[in-house]
Amino acid sequence: VQLDVSVDTDIANLARREADVAIRVSAAPPDTLIGRRIAHVAMAIYRAAGEHAPLQGVDTLYRENWVALSDGFGETSVGRWTSLNVPDHRVVLRTNSFLSLTRAAVAGIGLAAVPIYLGDSLPDLQRASPLIPLQPRPSLWLLSHRDLKRTARVRAFVDFAAAALKRVG
Repeated sequence: VQLDVSVDTDIANLARREADVAIRVSAAPPDTLIGRRIAHVAMAIYRAAGEHAPLQGVDTLYRENWVALSDGFGETSVGRWTSLNVPDHRVVLRTNSFLSLTRAAVAGIGLAAVPIYLGDSLPDLQRASPLIPLQPRPSLWLLSHRDLKRTARVRAFVDFAAAALKRVG
C-alpha cells in the first residue's frame, strides 16, 4: 500500500476517483459512499487560555465576539448550531478550516465551537462550555466508493487506519 496524503479543506470527489479513501467528519455520509464510523465527534466552545472565566449562560454568547466556520459549512451540525445560537453581528471572522478557527481563538479574536479532540489538545485554548448538543451528531468516518469495497489495498488501508484512529481517540 502506498499513501498519498492530501490535507485540504476541499473535499475530494470519491465518485470521480480523486481519492480511494477519505477521512471525513459528517453526520451522515452520502449514500454513494461506503464507510466505517470511527467515533462520534463532540464539540465545545473554546477561548484563548487565561482570558476569561467559563461562559455563564446562553446570554454570554450574545456579548462575546466569535470566530466561525464559513457559510459553506452552514448545513453541517455545527454550522446550524452557530447560526441558531450566535448572533451574526458577533461573528468577526469566518474561515473554512478548524485549524484556522482554533488559531484565531488562540489569538483572542473570539470564541469558537471546536471539536474537543482538537481544542483539548491545545494548551493555549481553554474549554469555556459543556459539550454542545449537536443534532444530528457528527462522526469521524473512513469512506470510499462502493466499487472499491473488495479492493485489497483499500480494505488493508481502511482496516489499518480504523485501528490507528480508534487508538488515538
